[in-house]
Amino acid sequence: MKRGWLPELARDRRVEAVGVALIAFGCLVTALVWTGIRDSNNVSYQLPIIASGGLLAVGCFIVGGLLVVGGLVMTRFARLENARAARRIMVAPATPPDGSEHGLQLPEESVERREKVKARREGAAATPSEG
Repeated sequence: MKRGWLPELARDRRVEAVGVALIAFGCLVTALVWTGIRDSNNVSYQLPIIASGGLLAVGCFIVGGLLVVGGLVMTRFARLENARAARRIMVAPATPPDGSEHGLQLPEESVERREKVKARREGAAATPSEG
């Protein structure tokens, strides 16, 4: 399936870093606006500073938040997609208890333990249950 550049960009951790940087810049702009108007008693002087700086800060908060959340969502989606692909690859046919089919050799303790459990199950199935 062909994918666009946007999902690939969103999976990159740098997108989240840019979002955090924008939020930090918005905080800086808010602090600058506050320092620009805190000593002024003239409302007509305060309004342009609040309007321009406030809008810039709010814009930084919104865009930065969208980048952070979008990066987190796409990263989580990519992890789930990779886990599903790995599960599809790992599905294999059943092997005998000793693991000899694919050149694998289990430790003797594991083989003996499996045989004991199998014998117990067969023994329990052979004895009639009392009710």
